Amino acid sequence: KSTWEAVLEEDKPMDRVQINALYDYIQGTLQNDAEAVKWFQKAAKQDHVAGQVNLAFMYANGRGVTQNHAEAVKWFQKAAEQGNATSQVNLGNLYAKGQGTAQNDTEATKWYRQAAEQGDARGQVNLGFMYEHGLGVTRDYVEAAKWFRRAADQNDTDAQINLGFMYQNGLGMARDYAAAVACFRRAAEQGDAIAQNALGTLYANGQGVTKDAFEAVKWFRQAAEKGLSSGQVNLGLLYENGRGVATDDAEAAKWYRQAAEQCDAHGQFNLGRCHANGFGVVQDDVQAYQWVTLATGGFFTSETTTRFQDLGRAIELRDELAKQMTPAQIARANQLVQEWKSTQSHHPGLKAGA
Repeated sequence: KSTWEAVLEEDKPMDRVQINALYDYIQGTLQNDAEAVKWFQKAAKQDHVAGQVNLAFMYANGRGVTQNHAEAVKWFQKAAEQGNATSQVNLGNLYAKGQGTAQNDTEATKWYRQAAEQGDARGQVNLGFMYEHGLGVTRDYVEAAKWFRRAADQNDTDAQINLGFMYQNGLGMARDYAAAVACFRRAAEQGDAIAQNALGTLYANGQGVTKDAFEAVKWFRQAAEKGLSSGQVNLGLLYENGRGVATDDAEAAKWYRQAAEQCDAHGQFNLGRCHANGFGVVQDDVQAYQWVTLATGGFFTSETTTRFQDLGRAIELRDELAKQMTPAQIARANQLVQEWKSTQSHHPGLKAGA
């Protein structure tokens, strides 16, 4: 019987030296989630913060125990009340999602604030998000920007991106494209795909920087290769229009398809347009109708400012295709739509059940 097994059976209080040695043992020797849970429970019940935090994570992720968000809430709360910032953030997340407890944005904001005021970057980002969207607090863009800036100064990429969009859109501050570029660049250079796509957009439009299609291609490509659908659509558009690269319809269609298969409505519309006109793919009215129909559904549920314009373009193209198709072709296209939807029911891009 190991020394630690004896300690566990004795159920005696552990001092700080024993606790530190215990975590070294768990991480370096034990490597057994179920056994680790026993140790975390012992430490947690003796009010050791590290034990409470680790036990909460085990319950939250179903490691070594059956997943139980209510137990995760319980142990994160105990550690949070002792001032542990990691637990405060995670407890806030559970309140925000309504996991293991009733959904409560006010309570989530309370815990994010406690972590943020300790200098925790994730708490600051989450608190900024709550202020930006008016969740649990009155919407306040100035306050949101304040917290994003504090986290951005700690090199948090989410904060840099959120602050960049606030500069770009003039929320809580004067619109400043150059400042947006600086924020996006910091996150983009750390490999964040959203920032890379946003930086590419500013280069493509010449906002905050000299317009440069080659730089736009560079950043869109990095985002696209990471699987970001909006980056794939933007890179496809540059290939289609020969901006920063030689015109290549096949390459454009390739990137549109990758975005379309991620449920991106712009990717679906553009792929449908390619099939309708034979741009980079075989001309095929049935596939064109299929993809454009899927795009109409995506545009209809979109929350973007251009949703009605995008939806109108998609409906117009679908109606034009229908005029030159037989009833059998339309029926086949609609069958393909339903078959595709059935294979995508669990795709993360579809928000059913979220």
